[in-house]
Amino acid sequence: NDVFKNGKKDAKVEYFAKIKMHGAKEIRSELMVMPRPPAILNINEIDGPDSLAHGTKGVYVVKSFNREATQEEKDSLSWAVKINSKEIERFENIGDSFEYTPGAKYAGETITVHPFLRSPSDNLFIKTTVGQYLLYNGSELIWLDESHKEVGKWKACSSSDNADPAKEKGPLPEGNWVVLQDARDQNPNDNWWKELTGKNEAVIWTDKNRVELIPFKETDTHGRLEKFYVFCGTDSNSSLRGINLAGDIDGFVDKFKRHENNLVLKVKMETPRIEIITKESVYRFPLDFKYQDKGYHSGVRSFGSPRNNGTRFHAGCDLYAPVGSKVYSMDDGIYLRQYNFYGQTYAMEIKHGKRIIRYCEIQPPKYDHIYETNIPPDSIRNGFNFIEGTEIKRGQLIGYVGQLRFINKVTGVHENYKLSMLHLEMYNGECNDDENLSQSNNIYLHVKVMNYIRRKDLLNSAEFLDNSISE
Repeated sequence: NDVFKNGKKDAKVEYFAKIKMHGAKEIRSELMVMPRPPAILNINEIDGPDSLAHGTKGVYVVKSFNREATQEEKDSLSWAVKINSKEIERFENIGDSFEYTPGAKYAGETITVHPFLRSPSDNLFIKTTVGQYLLYNGSELIWLDESHKEVGKWKACSSSDNADPAKEKGPLPEGNWVVLQDARDQNPNDNWWKELTGKNEAVIWTDKNRVELIPFKETDTHGRLEKFYVFCGTDSNSSLRGINLAGDIDGFVDKFKRHENNLVLKVKMETPRIEIITKESVYRFPLDFKYQDKGYHSGVRSFGSPRNNGTRFHAGCDLYAPVGSKVYSMDDGIYLRQYNFYGQTYAMEIKHGKRIIRYCEIQPPKYDHIYETNIPPDSIRNGFNFIEGTEIKRGQLIGYVGQLRFINKVTGVHENYKLSMLHLEMYNGECNDDENLSQSNNIYLHVKVMNYIRRKDLLNSAEFLDNSISE
């Protein structure tokens, strides 16, 4: 049992074997050396860009492993690229450094880049926003940089043309488009649009108040002539299909020409905000945008995943984020209570309309990033500074992602758990507000019959997170 107690890579065991056979005298064997088998190699830390403009190369690097890796092991490392937890590209045996250039078709998306030795993990990745693109939502044209931050905005409307078919989405169909520089100003190295649109030539602008739009191959134009799709101004021909910027056309064209490159345009007609925030099924995502992914649909993070060898099931969704990440209220509501939860973290219940949301594994704002075993639980809870019945506003900071801590059964020392998250549960509000959310119940009103150890009006929170929006 003490063979490897020194923990060194080159630990060896030297011993003499004694053999007795048929009464023969003891024979001293040759010295035997047994090398310690190497530990299974795992990736500890990775690095890469938080944002990239499409067509720009990013470098992703594995910074450390759990032990010293051989060159052969490093060379066998592979990488996967995902969007919304769905793998879109894979690169085998690339090594511990990976160069990736996101194409224009990913403009406006957030990709995750996963290094792996055996299979990609949703617990180890770099999240990168891909940008430099335009968004038209039916009332505004918005220019966003590689971090998806707004760098320009213009009031806009769809040009009218009642002779066109399929009018339910307006004259300019939803989908992806390319906004082209004048043919006289084309950058010869900026020709990514040709493959995506199936076109080879740009047109020469007939006047300053027009910019040509070309749809991606998969964008359905409902059989309409593409050559009439433009950005235009008030004085342009009203029969032209596209986006009318009225008197702001000059400002947009000037900025676009200074940019010198073609841009992706995403057309997505948006429901007016007043309708969004009053719909019961649409909430604010409880974390910052950069942590908004749909990894909570897979593995142990997902609603209904088995726990305790299948004797109970996961009652919420786990949203992974670093310790200290801000947690926001998902809608206007009334504060109910907070209490000890799991791994020395806390839970808070807020009633949003008729529903109750339980925000779990959090810590209070007053003690963000501080974990002291000698702070009494009641003192820590007081850091929330809320009393029962307090009105909570949509988007209000209510806490931070907590650090899970458990007692090592061998050493008796409190140790930090390697993962941190917001555990989110939702209830339909069909029970008394004072009734405990955690209870033994095998009959549920809204989910399949499973043992969640929760109140009977438990909801699948993934369905609401899927429709939530960043603000």
